[in-house]
Amino acid sequence: MSDSAAERAVISILVPIVVARAIYLTNEEDAQKWLHSLKNVPQWAQTKDLFNIGWITCYAASGLAVAIIFNASTEKHVTKNPAILAYAGQLGLCWLYTIAIYGLQSLDLGLAVLLLLDGFALITTISYVKISTVAALFNLPIVFWLLLVTSLLFRCRQANSVPSTGDDDKLGFVEKI
Repeated sequence: MSDSAAERAVISILVPIVVARAIYLTNEEDAQKWLHSLKNVPQWAQTKDLFNIGWITCYAASGLAVAIIFNASTEKHVTKNPAILAYAGQLGLCWLYTIAIYGLQSLDLGLAVLLLLDGFALITTISYVKISTVAALFNLPIVFWLLLVTSLLFRCRQANSVPSTGDDDKLGFVEKI
């Protein structure tokens, strides 16, 4: 691995982690109070360390995957590489999810973002396969992690939804679809 390839790998791993942690830590205290107030959250899901380790591991693996794709890219302009664009969408949605859950404390918005993110993670992984199987394998942890988080959030969303009465519609977008 050349020096520039190693530098790209380090940057691709660290930037997503640093930005996500900054978003989370900005809202941590209020978010933790809100998360602990939710009903029907499984005991294993109430440990923030599990989620910190899970997200950091996924960001690192996905960052390494995009560095492999970037280094294998034959295009002069990486912004034209569909695999890198798919990763950019995946990463942006990861950060938006962090804002939706920890900043805005919205189960509805968080679930909407996660459903989009699930699709982007799959598209990203599939687009990597065409370039590097190793990169696709490094992106798989986030696919599986997102499926776990999506199912957990869907369960929490169902348990904590407020039933609609009359004209005051407080149900989330999921029931409207």
